[in-house]
Amino acid sequence: MEKVTVPLLIEGDISNPPKKRKRKPKLIADDKFLLDVQRLSSLGLSIEQIHFYFGLDHHEWGSLVHKYPRISVAINKGFSHGMERAASQLWEKMDQGSLSAIMFYLKTRGGWCDKSNITVTQVAPLLALPKIILPIHDPIQAAKIYQQIMIEN
Repeated sequence: MEKVTVPLLIEGDISNPPKKRKRKPKLIADDKFLLDVQRLSSLGLSIEQIHFYFGLDHHEWGSLVHKYPRISVAINKGFSHGMERAASQLWEKMDQGSLSAIMFYLKTRGGWCDKSNITVTQVAPLLALPKIILPIHDPIQAAKIYQQIMIEN
């Protein structure tokens, strides 16, 4: 009988070193980052879309906002700038006499709404069905009889 030697793998073996996990570079909320956040927010991107833009998941974004509260300020400021741009464009259209812009403004800000007055001049006669009382306690059988009556009329 021959002896067979089996090589033992010892943890930390030099021939097969463990792979190092790549880490994302840490983001720092510097002025450039805050301006990017503000610009994206002004374009109407949601907070979720903004943190996906930077390659961050929900938890990473939350910890970053917790660490740098200026990020929330940048988001709000960007949103306000976007609203200001949209409102000024709407105002320009209203100044030019755009009826649709004026109606939009009055409906959203002035509380106006479209109302139609409908006048009924003639009432159509109602279909008179005979009153039928069925001494049936089974709902399925009653539904079948009802269908039969409706088909006949």
